[in-house]
Formats: sequence, C-alpha cells, structure tokens
Amino acid sequence: MNYADILMLTNDHEEADSRICLHVDDALDEGATTLLVRTIDTDVVVLLVGITHDLAQHHPGMQFPYYHINSICP
Repeated sequence: MNYADILMLTNDHEEADSRICLHVDDALDEGATTLLVRTIDTDVVVLLVGITHDLAQHHPGMQFPYYHINSICP
C-alpha cells in the first residue's frame, strides 16, 4: 500500500464533494491523462475550479484546459 492509498483511506473528508477532489488527484498520481467529472452539483464545480491551480503545480506538464462558462451553459 502506497502513500496515496493511505491518504485515501485515512482522510477526514466527510462530504462526497471534497472526496471527489482527492479522487481526481489520486487518478492523476496513478497516471490518468484524461478525467471527466460529471455533476449537477455546483459545489463540485467550484471545488474543482478552486484546486485546478494546485493540481497543475502538483502535476507539472499536465494540461488543464479552460472552458468559458458561457460555452457550457448558454
């Protein structure tokens, strides 16, 4: 069991919204090159936007595209 596995098992995030961020980071650590998080919950969108900068620093070389919100929700 590696550090990421231990972190996932021992974290104290009770809300599923914040656990999604841990799963995204874990997937990137495991080598994922494409991720899709589908949600209708605006809290998840706000959390993911909020951690994008940290994810980009933690995973150098990864490209995180930016989407104009009006192109998604006209």
